[in-house]
This record gives sequence, structure tokens and C-alpha cells, in this order.
Amino acid sequence: MFWALIFFCVMFGIALVGLGERGRPFVSLMEIVSQASFRLVNLVMTVAPIGVFALMAATIGTYGVQLVIPLLRLIGTAYVALAIVVFVVFPIVAWFLRIRIIEVYKMVWDLMIIGASTGSTETVVPQLMDRLERFGAPKSITSFVIPAGLPLNSDGTTLYLTIAAPFIAQLFGIHMTFWHQVMMILFFIVTSKGVAAVPSSSMVILLATATAVGLPAEGVALILGVDRVIDMARTAVNVMGHVFSSTVVARWEGVFGQKDPEVTVQSSTREEAEPV
Repeated sequence: MFWALIFFCVMFGIALVGLGERGRPFVSLMEIVSQASFRLVNLVMTVAPIGVFALMAATIGTYGVQLVIPLLRLIGTAYVALAIVVFVVFPIVAWFLRIRIIEVYKMVWDLMIIGASTGSTETVVPQLMDRLERFGAPKSITSFVIPAGLPLNSDGTTLYLTIAAPFIAQLFGIHMTFWHQVMMILFFIVTSKGVAAVPSSSMVILLATATAVGLPAEGVALILGVDRVIDMARTAVNVMGHVFSSTVVARWEGVFGQKDPEVTVQSSTREEAEPV
């Protein structure tokens, strides 16, 4: 169902482009709806700490203060796993792409900090696209891959969800076989494709998916209390993931390191129009 929806949205976007200026009012309306939706989520997340405090107070009052130690272990496990992605997995990908990982670190380290502090990758999209264009990925690639990758290419979020679900099962003593865990992880990998680029939005997917596989909602409420700490790290990883997705597509298309054809044509046209 999800992939059918994605396919429909892509085809509908192509149809809107074909309409030209006649489709402009609808596009403007959708932009307003999108901005209003993000504003609504931000308003909810503003008062969410109050609800989280009440949920954690009730849960800890029921199960005891000893729950704090498992939560600290969850934070440590998530940070170690995300660090392995940044300093082990991404360098291997960079080696296959024939790019220097040090240059990637220098290019996005400050954007990763901004993304971590705001909890959203959308805040750094313009700067990231501009730097990737100078790095070698043409604008025609980045302008499609990065906006499409905001809901689809969330490496840090996907990794975190696959850690959080087994944590909830272990915390409440729910026995899960090896194949049950594998299927649950694959399920999270699929359902995480579509997470909104707003702070802590992955908790919505975690709650829906965890309850669907039989995990208690109270476990999600517990994690929500420390989610902001982990969200900083996973958002930073998401930012770097967009760099490699754009680079992979540019390499795939054979245009990495080349100037955008549209920009080249426009520059040539201006040069021809200038008087000698």
C-alpha cells in the first residue's frame, strides 16, 4: 500500500508538471497545507514534554526507578551504532564511490550540528544542496534526490527504530524468536520510509508498528522521555546520508564532477548575448 501511494504521488507530480502554469494554484495550495501540517506537529511537540513527563512518572511509579539504567543503556547503544555508521559504514561507501571521506566530513560537519540541534534535516536542505553542487553532484540530481530522500532516506532513523523495538521487548520480558526479530526489523525498515522530517516524528511510526507486532505502548512512552537525546544523533546521521545518496545517483548517471547541463546552456546563452 505504501509503495502504491509513493508511485501515485510521483505520477501525480509528473502530471502537474505537464499542466504547467495551470497547475500552479494547486501546488501553492499543497505547499500551504504542508506548512500548516508541520506547524501543527511542532505545536503538538511543544506540549509533548508535559505528556511525556506524566507518562514517565506513571510508568516509573509502577515499575520503579531501576528503569532509568536501561534507558541509559539504550542511549549508549544507539550512539555506538550510529557512530559505527558514520565512521565505518560511510567510509566504506566513500571508498567504493572513489571520494575522500575526510572531504565529506569537512563539508557537512557544521550542517550535522545544526540538524542535531533543530532535530530536523529540512533546516539544512538549502545549504546541503548548494555544497553538494560544489562538491560535484549537479543541481539536477540534488534537487530531486534530497527532497525525495527526506522521507525515504533516513539512515539514522531506520537504525534507531530497529534498536528501540527489541529494547521494548526485552524491557517488558517479551520473548521473541530470532526470525520474529528479523521480520520485525524488516518491517521497521519498510515502515520508516515515509517518516516526516520533523523532530521526533519517528515515535509515531514506532508506536504504530510496535503495537501492531504486539509490543506495549508503555514502552514507547518510556523511550519518548529520552528520545530527544537520541534524535540529535540520528538526525545528524540522516544529513550525511543525503550526501551519499546524491553522490551515488550522480555516479550512477555518470555526471559526478560535471556542471549541470542547464547551467552550462544558460551560461553559454548569456555569453553569446553579450556584445563583443
